[in-house]
Order: sequence, then C-alpha cells, then structure tokens
Amino acid sequence: MIQLNAALIILAAGRSLRMGTPKGLLDAGGMPLIEKQITEFRAGGGRDIVVVTAPDPEPYSALISARSAFRAINLMPELGQFSSLLVGIAAAQGLSSDDLGVFVLPVDVPPPRAATWQALLADRTKHAAIPVAPDGRGGHPVWLSAVFCKLLQSIAPTSPEARLDRQIRHLPLHCVANVRVMDPAIMIDLDTPEDYAAWRN
Repeated sequence: MIQLNAALIILAAGRSLRMGTPKGLLDAGGMPLIEKQITEFRAGGGRDIVVVTAPDPEPYSALISARSAFRAINLMPELGQFSSLLVGIAAAQGLSSDDLGVFVLPVDVPPPRAATWQALLADRTKHAAIPVAPDGRGGHPVWLSAVFCKLLQSIAPTSPEARLDRQIRHLPLHCVANVRVMDPAIMIDLDTPEDYAAWRN
C-alpha cells in the first residue's frame, strides 16, 4: 500500500440545518458517513486525521475517539467553513513532522476511491490539487500544500477573502493541479434529504 503521508481534515462543525440530522451520522453502507470517511482514508494509505467539530454538545466525539482520530474544536463555527479549515490546519501541523500538506473533505461528501487520494499527491510541486470529473467540474477532497496552508493561516476568518475556493483561484495556474479522475464520489454533496435519497438509490 502507498502511504499518503498527508493528514486528512474532515470539516464537521456545521449544524446540518437543511439535512435535519447530523450529516456525519447518515448511514453509509452500514456505518456512519464520518466513520466511512475515516475508514476509507486509512484503507487508502492515510494515517493522521483531524475532525473539526463545533463545541459540545456535538454528536461525533465517541466515534472520533474510537477510530483514533483527533478532534479539533472550532469555538466559532458560525464564522463558516473557512474558520473550521484554519482550526484543522493548526491541529494537523501538530500531528506529524511530515511537511506534505493536508487533504480537506467536508463531512457531507462520501470518501473517494483510494486511487483518487493517491492521484492528488502525484505532483507535490503544486500548491493545490483538485479532483476533476470527466465533464471538467472540480470536486472533493482537495489537497493543499504546507506552503499554501501557511498562506491561508494569514487570512482572518472574518475577511471577505476567507473562502478556500477563492484562495485557490488566486494561485497562479501553474501552482494548481486539476487531476482528472474517474470517481463519481468527488461530485456528491449530501446537503439535503433529497441529495441523500438520490445517493442511496
């Protein structure tokens, strides 16, 4: 098995208002979705995992502990997903001495195939790698270099620039890898009960 040597940050601090139930607890083949994300990442060669949650009470603590992942708490999740990303980056930097950046996966996106994780790490001269479907649309997870992570940490979560997609667009084109993959999971977003029903079917 190829070791990925880049930590995974799972963003799970949202309130799941449109879904009506915590998205990470949705059934995904007989296990909670967040557990499937953790399991599949490790099966694909990954090791260190940071799950960013809201403060207590929240639904994932026992599962995170049972799977030997690290829970990082976003004390101000109302500031949005970028604030959770910053919390996750800071936590990931303390887990490993490997300077190979991080993968970022929202809790409402099924994990990709093992080959997708590996393809995103194929060119480590870039600052970001995005999996791209055959129709040209980009999806998740994304990989961010350690250098790019440090740049992101200089941006206040309250700034109008506090969006990962916007910061990736600001990078020179030669610093971004658009990685073509044959993996339908990269385009799935389980945001509503209708999305979840369509995915299950």
